[in-house]
Amino acid sequence: MIKRTALKSNLAIAAAIVSLGACNTSKTTMADAKTDNSVVTVVEQQRQPNRVPATPYPIKYVQPSGDTLTIRLHGDERHHWAETIDGYLILQKEDGTYDYAYRNAEGKLISLEIVAQDAEKRDVETVKAIEKAKVR
Repeated sequence: MIKRTALKSNLAIAAAIVSLGACNTSKTTMADAKTDNSVVTVVEQQRQPNRVPATPYPIKYVQPSGDTLTIRLHGDERHHWAETIDGYLILQKEDGTYDYAYRNAEGKLISLEIVAQDAEKRDVETVKAIEKAKVR
């Protein structure tokens, strides 16, 4: 009974989409709508709330130490990460400091415990450490 209700519900949504002309072609029929990927995509999008993407613009961030760091945010409110302007992964710690980071085998960001800096402020040892850890 539940499956039949869900099917009727999905067909009603597909019918509404077809009537609004949201499918790929103007000759789309209900039979096509059942298998048309655009219908499935639209239906799936209706089930999930809209996600807000991160700003595409660089951000000047003031570290707790007072140093500034230019960062770029990626993703949305559910899946997000930050990088330095030149593409190094960074992770914000509880105290607000951004450290260089890398992704472990499970994809989780792990801090290198090295405070992130803009490229012109990095010393040779920092560059070697972040290159060795494959922070990009």
